[in-house]
Amino acid sequence: MQELLHYMRRMRQDGSTENMTAVLRAAAGNTFTVPVNDGSFHAVTDTKGNRYMVVYSDRESFEKLSKDPDQNTAEAPFEEVLDIAVDGKLGLSGIVINPGGEEVIFGKELLGDIAEQMGLTEQSLRVGEPDHYPEHLLDKISEFGAGEDKVREIYVRLFVNGKTEQTGWIFIISCEGEQNEREYLFDTFKRFIDPYLDTLPSIVVDKETEYGAAAVGGVRPVYGGDA
Repeated sequence: MQELLHYMRRMRQDGSTENMTAVLRAAAGNTFTVPVNDGSFHAVTDTKGNRYMVVYSDRESFEKLSKDPDQNTAEAPFEEVLDIAVDGKLGLSGIVINPGGEEVIFGKELLGDIAEQMGLTEQSLRVGEPDHYPEHLLDKISEFGAGEDKVREIYVRLFVNGKTEQTGWIFIISCEGEQNEREYLFDTFKRFIDPYLDTLPSIVVDKETEYGAAAVGGVRPVYGGDA
């Protein structure tokens, strides 16, 4: 841990490739403290609309820098943080370590290069058709869509994480608007719909992305379109 903090300080003074590599090498053996709410990580958005996953180098740094010491957290190894950060369907621009302190930002392109070297870029989710839906789920999807002028279609599928065998819901949304507007809508939808998912995790995907189009798989939307 001290090695990681040491190189983070050096990188803030000199963002050379050598120091950046040293930080990543130290991070690779580290477990991070990640703020979470209902299984979802936190992200911050900069003035250009870039979204960064928030992580802390350790519990001590979180307690020192977080504005909410009672915030729920999870401990995650670097590999898991990296896997999330490079996942295109989540719309992240990278990660920020220790925001508000000796923070360091790593962009998605650099993290993608590291992930490729570590073999973490293969798609790990299998997507299929649900045989039933939680009570009220379809009604709530229609309620949300009807209240948002920019929403064109909403699709619902089940996913299985090939690494953990965890099952959850994947929502693919087609909507109008700029990238930051769509991301805000996706975040709003997730907060709205999560209470109706029988405690299963969920992810929201933009249908305009390559992954989103593939995840639809030719099925009909549950809202909009030909629903």
